[in-house]
Amino acid sequence: MKLLVVILYFIGIIVIGIHSSKKNKTSKGFALGGRKLNAITAALGAGAADMSGWVMMALPGAVFLNGISEIWLPIGLTIGAYLNWQFIARRIRVKTQKYGDSVTIASYLSNRFDDKSGFLRIIVAVITAIFFIIYIASALVALAFLIETYTPYDYLHCLIFSGAFVFI
Repeated sequence: MKLLVVILYFIGIIVIGIHSSKKNKTSKGFALGGRKLNAITAALGAGAADMSGWVMMALPGAVFLNGISEIWLPIGLTIGAYLNWQFIARRIRVKTQKYGDSVTIASYLSNRFDDKSGFLRIIVAVITAIFFIIYIASALVALAFLIETYTPYDYLHCLIFSGAFVFI
């Protein structure tokens, strides 16, 4: 039964991906939803992408190890996310449109500071790559642990499956 649930989950993700790919024809449409998302949807999407495996695995683990005192973690994260959306995200949204209708932070900074050399883009790309590699590795580990929990397969096979699934 658990394996069936995992399989249905992956099928659901694939169906959503196929359906969404038909609507998004440009990188801007993919990255920003064509700038048509309302604030709540954008906030939920950003929060889900930001928290992913951490909230599903590390937070319950911290509560299990340290008790209810860890309740301050989600409270602090919620307050931080709210303050971010109130004071930073709106300004970035407006300024990214003002400076060349930028889609990424790298393009925004490059356009904002009129960087003709490409130095800002390179620095942002290197920093992003370093942290993105760490993020993807942790997401693969979280997914592999999830699959291992609900299936009879060992961790290595689950990790290989996770990598293949993300690649597809």
